[in-house]
This record gives sequence, structure tokens and C-alpha cells, in this order.
Amino acid sequence: MLRIREGEQRAKAVFYERHVRAVLATVIRLLGRRADAADVVQETFTHAFAEIGQLRDPNAARAWLLKIALRRVHRVFRRRKLLRLLGMDSGADDATLEQLADSDAGPELRTELSMIDRFLGTLPASQRAPWMLHVVEGLSLEEVARLEDCSLATVKRRLRKANERLTRHVRGGRSR
Repeated sequence: MLRIREGEQRAKAVFYERHVRAVLATVIRLLGRRADAADVVQETFTHAFAEIGQLRDPNAARAWLLKIALRRVHRVFRRRKLLRLLGMDSGADDATLEQLADSDAGPELRTELSMIDRFLGTLPASQRAPWMLHVVEGLSLEEVARLEDCSLATVKRRLRKANERLTRHVRGGRSR
């Protein structure tokens, strides 16, 4: 960290290489669009290097980077919502859960992932991000609360609402 703070480029490169895959993978799954994810990751690391003094514990770098990235993900969600309202969101999701699945995934799993993708598209960002972080990324509720900058009770409430919507979505999908 000291070498990064002093502006050593090699230290920055090592830090970036160590963390970029995890941040990019999470952001891609949250946003569903590779171009948006690449922009968010670039902004995340630019901000991180500018504010590296805020990182006190090098072991907490991944969580710190994810928190920075998550703020930017929410900005993208807000921008998309506005563009949809204006009829100007022409972007297509090119990194859905179904598309990110392992090539060996069978048709049943791909069908389920496609259903989850459609469901995620119905969720407000305030529910989508915590749901993805907890269910897909496997983060604990406490980790999600820290990343989302909210209380544990708020995360639980958002997850409960998302799961209620998922239940309705699944029931509606099967009754058709």
C-alpha cells in the first residue's frame, strides 16, 4: 500500500492484477452488460488509486473495491432507469446468468438461469444488488450490509421482498 501511495506504477499494476478479475466478475453479474461493467471497473480502480489512503487494511482490499464498484453499479442502474423512462435504453444484456453459465451446463439449468435473468430484470436496483451479492456471489448478509452501506435489517428486508417477488414470478411462469 505504501508503494502505491508513493505512486509506484508496478505496485499499482500488481494490486490491479490481484483484484480486477473478482471485481469485474461481480460487476458483470450485477449489470448484465459487459461494456457497462468494463466502465465501472475502470472507474472503480481510478477512484481506488486516488483514494488509496482510505484503505487501512490491505486484507480488506477486495471488500473495499467492491464497495466502490457497487456505488458505481447503482449509478448505472439509475441511469438505465431514466433512459428506460425516456425510451432511450437500447442496450441489450450480453452477460446474463444464462450466458455466463459453464459450457457444460445442461438445458434444465440454462432454463432456470434464463428464468432468474427475467426475474432480475423485474427487480428494483435496491433489491437486485443485495439479492445478487447474497445469492449469486455467496456473500454473507453482514458483508452485503457493509457493501450496501445499510443495516443488516435493511438487507434482510430487501432480500425478503426480492424472494417474495421471485416466488410470485416462478408461480406465474409455471401457470402459463
